[in-house]
Amino acid sequence: MKRLRLYSVLACTALILTCLPGGVAAAGALSPDARFAQAAQAYDAQEYEQAVTLYEGLLRDGLRAPELYFNLANAYFRMNDPGSAIRHYKHAEYLAPRDADIRHNLHFAVLQADAAYAPPGAPARWLHMLSASEWSIVASLAWWLTALHLAFVLWPGTRRGWGVIATLTVLVLLLSLAGISHWALLDRNPEVVITQPAQEALFAPIDGSTAHFALPRGSIARIESVTEGWYKVRLGDKDGWIRQTAARRVAPWRPDLD
Repeated sequence: MKRLRLYSVLACTALILTCLPGGVAAAGALSPDARFAQAAQAYDAQEYEQAVTLYEGLLRDGLRAPELYFNLANAYFRMNDPGSAIRHYKHAEYLAPRDADIRHNLHFAVLQADAAYAPPGAPARWLHMLSASEWSIVASLAWWLTALHLAFVLWPGTRRGWGVIATLTVLVLLLSLAGISHWALLDRNPEVVITQPAQEALFAPIDGSTAHFALPRGSIARIESVTEGWYKVRLGDKDGWIRQTAARRVAPWRPDLD
């Protein structure tokens, strides 16, 4: 379990007050920190359905944090719902791609579900080490450093020794643009997690079409195109069609896509 970084002593006090007579009715007025703590308490008590309800309430209210998605995924995993668990682990990974706990639990959940997943190539894995927001920050810093460098170059008598700095700054700027492009492509053609059991990708978007390959619940594929009621998905070197109702999308900049 992860604790929300905004957690405070006041949140604990508010949580205790909800346990007093009449306190439950005031639960909706609790701060996000207190509600997060309440959900964690339900999880620790093995009341996983209650924990899911509380965590998803925070999502509906607009809270977005890797700790929230991670804990929600853990609760779904305990409820034997690998599709929902893996989907929320992916949301957490998008926000905190270097978090070892998130990556471990995601990998473990995929293995436990015997789900299909084709890891991306080395360049994509490297660009995935920073989140979309982190690449945006790097790009902004590189842009301002480039502008500052140009100002010094144009200033009389300050050109010497700035060539190497300029080259490094431009390289960082180009690299950050590559990172942003990686996340933009992932948002345009998002991943999907199979949430229904025993799915198969078909050769055509027609019910009864020939099955191409199996997609067990929890499998992670990539959307190539969308038609009415169907996704064309790619898994490694294979592609096929699945019903939209069989999967949920995961997009880095659109967490409420489905």
